[in-house]
Amino acid sequence: MAKQNSPSASTAARKRERHVRCLRAGQRHALGVGALAAALWIPMPLRQRAEPGRRHVPAHGLFLLAATHGRGVHQTAPAALYTVGPRHDLVWFRSLGSGSGGLNTVLADTHGHLFLAIPRAHPTSVVIVHERHPGQRDVASLNPGRDQIAPAGVVAAVTAAGRCYALFPLVGPRAAAAGPGGAALLAVAANPSAGAGRIGRNLWALYRDVRDSGSFPLSPPPLRTVVRNGQAVLRIARHRIRIAAAPPSAPAGATLTLAAINHRFSVFTFTRRRGRKRLWVHDRLAGLWWSLRAVPGTRGIRLFGPWAAFNTSRLLLFNLVDRRRIAIPTHGAPGEILAVRADSNVLYRIANRIYQVQVIGGQLGVPVLVTQGAPVWHVHWAFWSRAPR
Repeated sequence: MAKQNSPSASTAARKRERHVRCLRAGQRHALGVGALAAALWIPMPLRQRAEPGRRHVPAHGLFLLAATHGRGVHQTAPAALYTVGPRHDLVWFRSLGSGSGGLNTVLADTHGHLFLAIPRAHPTSVVIVHERHPGQRDVASLNPGRDQIAPAGVVAAVTAAGRCYALFPLVGPRAAAAGPGGAALLAVAANPSAGAGRIGRNLWALYRDVRDSGSFPLSPPPLRTVVRNGQAVLRIARHRIRIAAAPPSAPAGATLTLAAINHRFSVFTFTRRRGRKRLWVHDRLAGLWWSLRAVPGTRGIRLFGPWAAFNTSRLLLFNLVDRRRIAIPTHGAPGEILAVRADSNVLYRIANRIYQVQVIGGQLGVPVLVTQGAPVWHVHWAFWSRAPR
């Protein structure tokens, strides 16, 4: 007997078809006017645009961080946290920093903190966003004229005791004071303990517990390491720091890129002959290694718990535990995966729209529109606050 589709299955299919039609129509419109809309929005301070008519926003639920990005951007706007209103509109929550100098770097550790170096040209402060308490204002001021953050080599680290830091190699007077070929390091604590200062200096051992969620707009360059005695060794001036185990097949002296690392997984990229790139994944808890060929055109790798996200011509998710592969079509529009919750709910952006969809087994459920509008073009980070209601 032929198996008939259930009413619920037919309804789901119709919803998917409507989503695709709406998505394609919205992308044609967004791609045609997106650049203009973004250009019109960028120079306008976020607070002036969104704050006057804002409603009361609870300090829990979904939060989106919008900021201009790109080292060549001439017109910038300060970063701001948004939440989502009942009509899929962005609702201003608070600004991060002041003025219109933009951001230099965003660091996302894997323990619920975002570190923002502000402003873009010469950072003078580090703004810490606590995901559990997004309304908390927390700013660490740098020493003007002396603490000059280097443009590369910035990572976030977590100590064994659970304290979270952002590590900033310095240039200028601080680095020069370290001597010929030396370097200086600034460690900004997100959760300083009693009796300990917010800022520490030259705590190089913190690199041993590095946590890096991966590559996304305004993230620092990935860490370059060299294989020594089976370890991936980070070299900064005269310092040699072992930060992770190296792939067993990696020859001594080989250069590896540590693309992302959390408490369980580390992901390395290794370029072979003729430019062919492979990914090496280490399950640090199980002690297992495995590799796969990098997807051509990959623009970045991000870790969300056990999920590795790849931004290519389409959005790809790969589960590092059970090896599930999930593809999210973009129909030619620019997009990126913003977050993946522990319950496998995926938040992703396509052009100026953000969707949420549930991963069910090896398939996607029906996508749901979360928000849309010109500022969405500049949303590249998202989190669900765990603050109590």
